[in-house]
Amino acid sequence: MDQLSSERTAETRVEMVMQAIRKRIRARQATNGVRLPSIRALTQHLNVSKSTVVDAYERLVAEGEVASRQVLAFTLRVTCHHSQLWKAGQSLAAM
Repeated sequence: MDQLSSERTAETRVEMVMQAIRKRIRARQATNGVRLPSIRALTQHLNVSKSTVVDAYERLVAEGEVASRQVLAFTLRVTCHHSQLWKAGQSLAAM
């Protein structure tokens, strides 16, 4: 496998982990301040490397979706965007 293919695969896995976390957020399985799955737990659950999960969490921190507390755990940071998604989902469910 050439280096470019390897980088694309790694990128895809990081994005997959990010989407798995976002899916939990959208499903309201994670709310503001709630601890998100540990790096080890996500590594085992998604069958990816530790560095892939760490990279995904770091990107979510950089995007402001997740807050890190001294490497003890990652927690969800609810933003206006998430609140609007939840309200939109509630409105659609009422129809």
